[in-house]
Amino acid sequence: TDLWVYQEIGKHKATPEQIDTLRKKYSQYLYFILSLSANNKEALHQAASDQYGDLVQTLSFRMNNYVTLTTSVNDSIPVGDFMLNRTYGMSNSTDLLFVFSKEKAKGKDWIQFNLNEFGLGIGNQRFRFEMRDLEKIPEVTFEN
Repeated sequence: TDLWVYQEIGKHKATPEQIDTLRKKYSQYLYFILSLSANNKEALHQAASDQYGDLVQTLSFRMNNYVTLTTSVNDSIPVGDFMLNRTYGMSNSTDLLFVFSKEKAKGKDWIQFNLNEFGLGIGNQRFRFEMRDLEKIPEVTFEN
């Protein structure tokens, strides 16, 4: 959340009230960055040339069909939004940002990020996070 707050205030001075307002705006979501690489290069750019176009389309517009969050009580939380960070082969990973509503995750023991096979041949992947760990991430101290 505070990374989004920092990005929005930038190098401008912000009052504690402005910071609190931005924290409220962004704290209602869970954010995950998924990084995919092969041989320390972007996974997207390691795909066969006949797959590249389809993968770009999937990563850019259809990942909500392949990703969900589930909770310890089997609630499913759909992707609220996602974005592919296009670096055109200049990075060591293909990165995607996923945003989920935090509401259904509140009070649960854990959440699980579910990534289903979408064309890279990596199969289904599951990443579990304890909610108590996510809830105790410290806030950034912003100085004026």
